[in-house]
Amino acid sequence: ARFDSRQTTGIVLAVGGNLLVSVALNLTKHAHNVNQQRSVPLPYVRLPIWWCGFAATLLGELGNFAAYGFTEASVIAPLGAVSVLANAFIASLALGEPLRCRDLLGCLLCAGGGIVIVVSTPANPVDTDVDVFLANAQEPPFVLYMLLLTATVLCLLRFQERYGRRHVGYYVLLCSLLGSVTV
Repeated sequence: ARFDSRQTTGIVLAVGGNLLVSVALNLTKHAHNVNQQRSVPLPYVRLPIWWCGFAATLLGELGNFAAYGFTEASVIAPLGAVSVLANAFIASLALGEPLRCRDLLGCLLCAGGGIVIVVSTPANPVDTDVDVFLANAQEPPFVLYMLLLTATVLCLLRFQERYGRRHVGYYVLLCSLLGSVTV
């Protein structure tokens, strides 16, 4: 089997936790939407539905946290995409927010990336200590990657004023590039 029962438990906890976080986000958004329609809005901490959303967030994140005790972070972290996917559909169905073609494409890419990372994770990961990590960081492929990454980020930073304020994708690209170092 690709994943043993322990790893499967971690995956189920992460997926369940992320689904619960999506429901929680939409509950709190619903509470805020309803509150804004009042003639005199209440502080959000006095809204029972907001507290339900807050509690669901805590439970969902607790599930995510527990998942790390059962399987590797390289499997759990990309499952955060479940939250993005579920949120897109829940927000559309429950809150009436539009779900455009580009949103669906983004969801598809997000899911595809998460699946590729989880499936590519070694079945029996090797524990890496600091010495092995530092040795790997000095290998030519990693050094070349870091040089190219640094040059790309510096180049992108030159265009921050021009594109950063108009295109959210600019910051998504920067975050993705910088986040790629941890993968």
